[in-house]
Amino acid sequence: MSQLDLRACRPDLIANFRILACGLVVMATGWRYADLVVGLAIAGYVSKKAVAIWHRTSESSEDGSVLPGH
Repeated sequence: MSQLDLRACRPDLIANFRILACGLVVMATGWRYADLVVGLAIAGYVSKKAVAIWHRTSESSEDGSVLPGH
């Protein structure tokens, strides 16, 4: 796998581990709101990464450069 592939997989891995942890918390404690908390955390994380990608692509399109590795 290239480094780009690993960077693309990282958010998915983090989200999956959070979901597994959430399931364990719900099973152990019965606290149903853990799912909501984890879902909001994942949404925030993904949104932050999306904004970062948006900024990088808009900067490269403004100066005519190409993204590294492309």
